[in-house]
Amino acid sequence: MASGSVPTGIPLDSVPPGVAPEVLYAQIATAIANTRLLSYIDAIAATVVVYDALLTFGMEVKLIWQAPWTLLKVVYLVQKYLPIIDTVGVGLHYRFAPNMSTKACSIDYNASSFPMIVGVSLSEVILTWRVWALWNRNKKLAVIMPILLISVAVVSLTLLGLFKAGLIVGPSPFSQPGCFIVHAPNVPLYLIWVLLICYDIFMCILMFIPGISAYRIGGNTALFRSVYRNGVLYYFYLLAIFLLIVLLGSTLPPDVSYMLSSLGRVMESILTSRVLLLIRHQTRRNVVYDIDVRSQGVRILERSEDLKSIEYTYA
Repeated sequence: MASGSVPTGIPLDSVPPGVAPEVLYAQIATAIANTRLLSYIDAIAATVVVYDALLTFGMEVKLIWQAPWTLLKVVYLVQKYLPIIDTVGVGLHYRFAPNMSTKACSIDYNASSFPMIVGVSLSEVILTWRVWALWNRNKKLAVIMPILLISVAVVSLTLLGLFKAGLIVGPSPFSQPGCFIVHAPNVPLYLIWVLLICYDIFMCILMFIPGISAYRIGGNTALFRSVYRNGVLYYFYLLAIFLLIVLLGSTLPPDVSYMLSSLGRVMESILTSRVLLLIRHQTRRNVVYDIDVRSQGVRILERSEDLKSIEYTYA
C-alpha cells in the first residue's frame, strides 16, 4: 500500500480532522498488535495457573484440605484459587469471548482487576504471617507489618481506581473476539509493584536476620532450608518478577503495562502457595525443630512428634 493511501473498508470521513490517514492507520495497527500481545499474556498466565494447580493438587489435599480449619487456611485457599476465577475464567472470557458488548467488557474488567489487588494482598498476608512467626510474634512487628501492608493495598486500590475512572473498554471494532481498550489513562500502575518491591525487601531483611542466627546454631538442617533459605529465595524470585514488571511498565503504553500485572499476580500466588506447602511438608517429618526468636538469637530444640501444635506457627 502506498504511503497515505486509505485501506479498503475504512471510509475517509471517519478519519478525525487534522489527523493524517497514515498516522491513524498506524495507531490502529499498533492497537491491534497490543491487543494480540495482551491475549497471549493472559493465556500464558491462565495456563500457568492451571498447570500449577494440577502439579500441587495431591500435596495440597494432604497438607491443606485435611488440616483443621484456621484463618490462615482460609486466606491460603482464597489467594490460591482466586486466580482460577479472575485470570482463567473472567480473564479469558474478556480476551476471547465473541460478540462482547460494552457493558460486558466493563463487567469483565472489574471482575478481573480488583480481585487481583485482593489476591496479591492475601498472598502478602501469608508471607508476612510467616515472617512474624519467625520473630516469635513480636508485638512491635504486629503493629508495623499490618500498617505497611494496608498502606500498600490502599495506594494500590487508589491507583487502580484512577486508572478505571479514565479507562474506556468495548468490543473490538476489527471483528476480533474479546474486548478492546479504546482509551487507557496515563496512570503509573507500575507504582503498585514498586510499593510491593519495597515491602518485600523489608520482609526479606526481617527473614534474613533470624536466618543467620539459625544457621550458626543449627547448621544447614532440612527445616532451615525449608523455612529460611527457600523463603529468602522465593522473595528473590518475586522481586525479580516485580522488577521486570516495573521496568516494562514504565516504558510501555498504559494498556499493555497494566495487563502485565496478571502474570505477576499469578506468580506471586503460586510462589506463596509453594512456600507454605514446603514448610508444612517439612513439619510433617519425624524430626521437628522448635524455633524461638528472641533478642539474643535463635534457640533450636529437636523433638520427635507430629508438630501439629507448632505447625501453625511456621505456616
